[in-house]
Amino acid sequence: MAYAEARVAEILDKMETALTKQPWLCGATLSLADISVAPFIERFEANKMPGLTDWQKRPCLGLWWKKMQERESFQIAFSFNPNS
Repeated sequence: MAYAEARVAEILDKMETALTKQPWLCGATLSLADISVAPFIERFEANKMPGLTDWQKRPCLGLWWKKMQERESFQIAFSFNPNS
C-alpha cells in the first residue's frame, strides 16, 4: 500500500508542477485530463489519505481541486446520496 501511495504522490507532484504554469492540467481550458482525474482525488479525500490530499504541500493542486468542485457539472455528478 505504501509503495502504491508513493507512486500516486509522484503523479500528484507532477500535476502540481503543471498547475504552477497553467490553470488546468493541459493548459488554459478544462479538458478530459481534468475530468478523468477528479474522481480519484475525490476518493483520496473520502478515504482520508492525507499524504495525497495535503493541499499545503500541493497548493496549486488544491486550488485546482476547489475549482473542480465548484463546477456545476461536478456538483451534479457527485450529488448522489450514498445512504439511499
